[in-house]
Amino acid sequence: MSDPAAETVYTAGRVWTGERGGVVRDGAVVAVDGRIAYVGPAADAPVRAHARRVDFGPDATLLPGLIDCHVHLAGSRQYGWEAVPAYQRAARAVADLGRLLRAGYTTVRDVGGAIALGLREAVIEGSVAGPRVLAAGPILSQTGGHADVHSLPLRWAMEQEDAILADGPSAVRQAVRRICRLNADLVKICTTGGVGSEFDSPHDTHYTPEEVRAVVEEAHRLGRRVASHAQGADGVRMAVEAGVDTIEHGYYLDPAAVDAMAARGTVLVPTLVLARVYRETLAAGTDMPAYRRRKQAEAMDAMAESVRLALAAGVAIASGSDFVGAPGREHGGNARDVVALAEVGMGAEGALLAATATAARALGVDDQVGRLVVGLDADMAAFGPTSPLDSPAALLDGALAVVQRGRLVFTSRAGALEPAPLTRLRPRRPAA
Repeated sequence: MSDPAAETVYTAGRVWTGERGGVVRDGAVVAVDGRIAYVGPAADAPVRAHARRVDFGPDATLLPGLIDCHVHLAGSRQYGWEAVPAYQRAARAVADLGRLLRAGYTTVRDVGGAIALGLREAVIEGSVAGPRVLAAGPILSQTGGHADVHSLPLRWAMEQEDAILADGPSAVRQAVRRICRLNADLVKICTTGGVGSEFDSPHDTHYTPEEVRAVVEEAHRLGRRVASHAQGADGVRMAVEAGVDTIEHGYYLDPAAVDAMAARGTVLVPTLVLARVYRETLAAGTDMPAYRRRKQAEAMDAMAESVRLALAAGVAIASGSDFVGAPGREHGGNARDVVALAEVGMGAEGALLAATATAARALGVDDQVGRLVVGLDADMAAFGPTSPLDSPAALLDGALAVVQRGRLVFTSRAGALEPAPLTRLRPRRPAA
């Protein structure tokens, strides 16, 4: 569709830069060599004669490419542990990458699973069309923790590819090194139980402070951020005090937990859309284990209140869907989380910030993506005719067009995706 090395001028009735109040009417974004060279009024754009022009129309709104901070590219199609071969799940996940790209997502962070490491490389080399992937690789969990498969014999659970079970400061340090050996972009740790794990509770605190500090110290020393699955308040607070970079879920927050997050600048990825998914799947009688149904019913009313508590304390919030491909959590509908954040009190622009600029900052890639400003990668998505700035639900209709590194890779009119080689996202090193 276009050459990323050529100069392309993209115009739309509205351009939103990914900054609060950053709307340009009759705007333009000029991409040169995959990066943004100009953002502003189309009439003032410095356009050379050879430049290609792409006009999305007066009713279109051009946004930074959307970012989902919490996905699982697992190729899942059902709830509960499933003995589906990895190659079959990987093939499903390739289809999910296409759905994400058509929805306007140009960056996702996979927070646990072996498949995503290979998918990341396939997207970068241009073999597969999809958002660029930051991949955590296997999840780090204590024995009997959230990423353990509780119903399996322990020796089998310890051989699974999607998690590493490790106990004690020395063992978790070694596990972090194993994860980094896989070239993972971050480390994912579980500091509480969860809804999807059979024999624990979201209120259980997993790992000791010494173990979590060892994980954070080792990961930061090796240049990786740490994301903590943490649902109960005690496990959230312990993880924050140990220095993790993001809290995933935070279903049952309390004032002490949010104050700790605000004081340390820890970003919350609340996966708020799951409150709706939980209600919908319970009402629909979706096939899932009885323990999951019980825990979903217990959690779904607390989740919105926790987000409001975090907002009131000034905690930064980034969007993450926790979609995996299972019923109600199919990839492509990930922007339902943006809608949920808008409705809980963030408003349309605040929720869009959670899926662009704030998300990029949480991932450590805000110097590369997340805003439409000069020097960043030209990752963009156009929506319309209703603007997501007026109604975030407009995102759910899918993108009119998607641009990756200056290249037009999808238009709803043509329908087809055009994979192309991409540069690798490189998160900034966290403070050691």
